[in-house]
Amino acid sequence: MKNNWFCPNCGQPMEAQRHVDNSTGRITWTIGCLNPKHFHTHGYMNAAIAETAETYDLTLVDIYGLTKDHPEWFLDDGIHLTDEGASAVADAVAEAVLTD
Repeated sequence: MKNNWFCPNCGQPMEAQRHVDNSTGRITWTIGCLNPKHFHTHGYMNAAIAETAETYDLTLVDIYGLTKDHPEWFLDDGIHLTDEGASAVADAVAEAVLTD
């Protein structure tokens, strides 16, 4: 996929790649440069994810938008969800899947 995203760590182009598990039919996407050790900041990645979803007409669940006003949904590390947060995210994903 052609894009204007570049890795903030090494300056190399970042790519969106579609992966299909032949045994289950499950489709996943990865976005990043070719160096798996590079961490890509969430704001930069969110823009890339949104553009990919629009390009391929995919349903996008905005987990950041859902969780940003709910710090109580996160454990002390600020990354992993509590049971309540996981339930809220699961409900949003289920709603998107069932209505799409």
